[in-house]
Amino acid sequence: DKHVTGVQTCALPIYFVTLFLMNEERHIQEVKSATSLRFNDLWQQNFQANRNAIQKNPGVVALARKFKEVPAIIVGAGPSLDKNINLLGRAQGHSMILASDASLKPLLLQGIIPSMVISLDPQEEIAKFFQGVSHRGMTLIAPSIIHPRVLDLWEGNVIFFHKHRSEEHTSELQSRAYL
Repeated sequence: DKHVTGVQTCALPIYFVTLFLMNEERHIQEVKSATSLRFNDLWQQNFQANRNAIQKNPGVVALARKFKEVPAIIVGAGPSLDKNINLLGRAQGHSMILASDASLKPLLLQGIIPSMVISLDPQEEIAKFFQGVSHRGMTLIAPSIIHPRVLDLWEGNVIFFHKHRSEEHTSELQSRAYL
């Protein structure tokens, strides 16, 4: 009895964990599908509008091994930024500061100039993070599907990564060594 009870006790949680993981994976796939359906047209439009900029600017591979042994701080927006922004001023010049698009303005208001700014969102609304501030001396890291308005506003260097693209675009860019 103890052995059977022990097996049942052990097997039951494994079953539920397996079931949970299967449901979680299915949920992730559903979210990915819904995101693709919602944004596919926008991704394609942005990619087409950004083609010239993509061809003129290097891909993210240009950063490979460039900052080896350089300490880096990744800065996002939110309550932790408000709480710790004064500490970041002391880190400037001693480490590379990588800022999310939403953290750019708060950093600049404190006199902190990030080395790089990372923007991921393909929607035009994201351009608000780049309006009214200087970007000189900073590098924007962005997907090839970034909204073209962001590129119109950006004054610094741009490095693209090509996370979202069709196979046709991938082959074309690979043949031109932009990946």
